[in-house]
Formats: sequence, structure tokens, C-alpha cells
Amino acid sequence: MRYIAAVLISVVSFSGNAVADERIDSLKKMFTKMCTEVGANAPDAPKNPKQVAPYCQCTAESYWESVPKTERDELLSTGQSAGIQAKMESRMSSAQAKCKKTVGF
Repeated sequence: MRYIAAVLISVVSFSGNAVADERIDSLKKMFTKMCTEVGANAPDAPKNPKQVAPYCQCTAESYWESVPKTERDELLSTGQSAGIQAKMESRMSSAQAKCKKTVGF
């Protein structure tokens, strides 16, 4: 899951001139789609196929909720954010832990 987030963040500068919220929503959707496609094969994902999509969507939402607006703005304006890169692992771990409880696995 962390790899998927890193890949998506690295290509954010190619997502066009859309409004910031729309670009972040696009990242969330891409993460959810990629995560769902990997599905139960990922070591930190639910093994029950019915739980994969809700878990992936929850993780994407929770991750981006944890990223401060200043870091999102930096990412969208320059194509990178030192804060996002530095804190990606801890934020993703927190999002995954929250969503494991939410989805119930």
C-alpha cells in the first residue's frame, strides 16, 4: 500500500490544471483503484475480498485527511513535498490501523 501511495504522489504533477481538491480526489480514487486491484495479495490488506474495497477507500481518505493543507498545496504547486515524503510511512501506518478497525479485520 505504501508503494502505491508513493507512486501516485510522484506523478501528481501530471494530473492537470484542475482545482486542488479535485486533484487530491483524483489521487484518492487512483489509490483506491490500485489498492483494490492488488486486493488481498498485499500483506496488510484484508483477506476477505468483500472487505478490500472499503478498506482501500478508507485508507485513501484517512491518509489524505492526515496531510496538512500546506503540504497538499506544496505538492500540487511544485509536484513534490518534503513533508509528505518524510511522513508518508507514519501517516499510511496510522490510516491502515484506523481502517483495519473500521472495516473489522
